[in-house]
Order: sequence, then structure tokens, then C-alpha cells
Amino acid sequence: MSLPSRKWLSHARPSWVDENDPIFLTLCGKPRKLNQFATAETWTHLVAAAEHLNLHAKCQPMLMMAMPDHVHMIVRIPISPGINDYIRRFKRASAYPTTIHWQPWAFDHRIRDEVSFADKWSYILANPSRGGLIPQGQAWPYLKIWASR
Repeated sequence: MSLPSRKWLSHARPSWVDENDPIFLTLCGKPRKLNQFATAETWTHLVAAAEHLNLHAKCQPMLMMAMPDHVHMIVRIPISPGINDYIRRFKRASAYPTTIHWQPWAFDHRIRDEVSFADKWSYILANPSRGGLIPQGQAWPYLKIWASR
């Protein structure tokens, strides 16, 4: 049985969408199931890349968590440079000093209201225990919170 071909969706934000709406991002490594991100060295570079882009007004990171084969973020991204450009810059900045291999695509979802924001925030925080990496309630070392809503 052949799988349907993947549809490539645009990361472009419609003009009517408020640029202050946070974006939930998932960025995956290639190949999947390989631990590229949940290491102290790589985590340092991921945080540095997010902070560098924040410093240069490319984003306002709120939360980031590295799992072994993917990274979740909640971030505010201005209309310019835009979501596509932010993803490209983040991947490039984090991969440059490391051996990270990113998948060419990413998942983005605009967070529209407080309920959705709380759901995505909780989903990210529960990810390590849900994935069996730590017991529930234990701290995951690859989590950075810059600001809540």
C-alpha cells in the first residue's frame, strides 16, 4: 500500500491574523528516533539560537523544550520576518555549531485564545513524562521558560 504524498503547507500568516498571537512550533530532527536534542551541549546551542533571534527582534520566545528527536516552542514571531524565515534562521543558528540535522519542514499552529494557549503549554510540559523519559513530576533539564502569557 502506498502512502499519499505529503502536502506542503505554507507557513505564511494570513494578513488578518494578529502578529501578537503566539505560535506553537514543532521542529523535528532527521532521522526520527535519534537523540540529537536532549543533550547538554545541543541544548545550550538551541537556547543560544532562540536568544540570539530574540535579541535581534526576530521573535519573542516564551517556552522551548527539547525532546530527543524534536523541539517544541511557543514563540511570538513578527509579521516581518515571518514564520518561514524564523524557522529557517533558528534551524541555521542552532545547527551551525553542532551536528544537528533538521527535517526540511516544521509544524506551526497559531494559538488563538487562552484555552488553546494553556492546552499547548501543558502539552509541552507533559511531553517528557508522557514519552516515558522521566517520572511524572520530575523536572526535565531541556526546558526553558522565558515568559508566560
